[in-house]
Amino acid sequence: MTTVTGGRAKVQVVRGRTTCVEAMRVFEKYNDPDTPAEGTAGLVVIGHWTCGTRGGITTCTSKVATIRTHS
Repeated sequence: MTTVTGGRAKVQVVRGRTTCVEAMRVFEKYNDPDTPAEGTAGLVVIGHWTCGTRGGITTCTSKVATIRTHS
């Protein structure tokens, strides 16, 4: 996928289960420039996912899964 800075990143499920379609939907919304983010970690709630970026890695967690992007 393409990140908000225009780079390329892979999407990975690191805990639990979710569909590829759901993971891509969450990260596309997170990387949308119109999605307001809070603080230096860029915290965003998307549906039942809470997302943030730290050290160039974006992680989104829900009650049942954790997904992450990495280059």
